[in-house]
Amino acid sequence: MPEQQPTTLIKKHLIRPFLNDGTPAVPAWVQIKKATENTVNMNPQTEDRDYISDEQPTTELISYKMNVAYGVTTYKGQPDFELFYKLYKNRYVGSDAQKELLLAYLFDKVQVGDTVKYFAQKWNSTIVVNDFNTTGTVIDVTINANGTPTEGYITIENGEVTFTPHEGGLPTFSLLASEPDDWATNYTDYYTKDGDVYAAVTGAEAPTFAADTYYRAD
Repeated sequence: MPEQQPTTLIKKHLIRPFLNDGTPAVPAWVQIKKATENTVNMNPQTEDRDYISDEQPTTELISYKMNVAYGVTTYKGQPDFELFYKLYKNRYVGSDAQKELLLAYLFDKVQVGDTVKYFAQKWNSTIVVNDFNTTGTVIDVTINANGTPTEGYITIENGEVTFTPHEGGLPTFSLLASEPDDWATNYTDYYTKDGDVYAAVTGAEAPTFAADTYYRAD
């Protein structure tokens, strides 16, 4: 039987929402921190089709119309509140109310060398300011995800978030059963694995190949 993996409860701080308050070319990712709810609403779009061959109608899932809603506490100087207050203050509409939304899943990760890469999805989004509750000290917003997301991963270095597009999200690796043709010259393109950490092969010359020891990045 395959070895059973330990179970880990996924806590709220491991799913992090960000908005780009810069530009697509020079992003400035602002993490939404001071909200007390973090629910991704999938809003499935369905149609019922009553096929003549069936006794009962069939529900077809057509698409999703995803959004996230936040009530952000009104801390002046806190970047997430300042971003939403700017939208509220200027009553932005149209393209001015659109920003890139990044959802990062810090429990879904791979480590390559010293770098930890976390699965993330980036969307274009439209931000709707619903109300500014001054007695409740909360500004309520709905962020509507538009179109098709770009999958990839984020890295975090000194608090700075960098998103890298990558098909399928996280990098994946395949265990090699036989020596690749370019092993002697391109061995540094391959990896070893120690626990959950992948590391590029190093050295002045190619090590002797051993089956089921080295990995190729897919």
